[in-house]
Amino acid sequence: QKKILTKELIEKINKGLKDTKIFSLVQHNNTLMTFIPVFNPISKKLIGTYIVHTNQLTILNIKNDFWIKFIISILSLALIFIVVYIQFLSNQKTKKQHLYTKKILDSQTNFTLITDGKKLKVVNKVTLDFFGCTNIKEFNNKHDCICDLFIEGDGYLQKEQNGKRWIDIILENKEKSLLVKIKNLNNKVHIFQVNTSGQRIEGKYVITFTDITKVKEQEVQIIEKNTYISSILEASNEVQI
Repeated sequence: QKKILTKELIEKINKGLKDTKIFSLVQHNNTLMTFIPVFNPISKKLIGTYIVHTNQLTILNIKNDFWIKFIISILSLALIFIVVYIQFLSNQKTKKQHLYTKKILDSQTNFTLITDGKKLKVVNKVTLDFFGCTNIKEFNNKHDCICDLFIEGDGYLQKEQNGKRWIDIILENKEKSLLVKIKNLNNKVHIFQVNTSGQRIEGKYVITFTDITKVKEQEVQIIEKNTYISSILEASNEVQI
């Protein structure tokens, strides 16, 4: 049977004890001995030494456990980073698509908006300019619904008719030319022709308002001219008779 403490080990222990510091030594049987000096709290003199025995296999297991946890943590962080990065790319793509859609809408001369029948979700620049708003948030803060701005009149679309919402009336008559009156920022009344494809996208619809105010004004002028001409002709015929 081999001795537990070899001569070399004893010399190391003696040297370590003289230094009066914590130190560790490994025995031949892979046992780790840690020497902890104990001092008198008053005289500060060395009064003894604690010897702690630890099997190196236990230490190795602790090290292995640490590295396993460390690797798992690194992999978890890498996975989180990948997920966040993918989400970031997805958000960037969505933003680009939104900007592209906004550019297309802003290039339109007609009112083009996306709504669920209550609040506007997307709107183009010409619509915002008409109402004197800088963005859709400002518009929605000022108005609960664009339908609140519809002016009542026979033959014109209303906010509600016969118990039906304006959006439902448009969807039911998408093949017809519905008209609506709306005042602009300067309180001038404009007449619009309202159209929609009727296609529902996540509970929302694309609605187009085409300003036909000038066309209607020309129609009124033509009618007035025809009425004037007719009255002159009638008056002329009466004189001849």
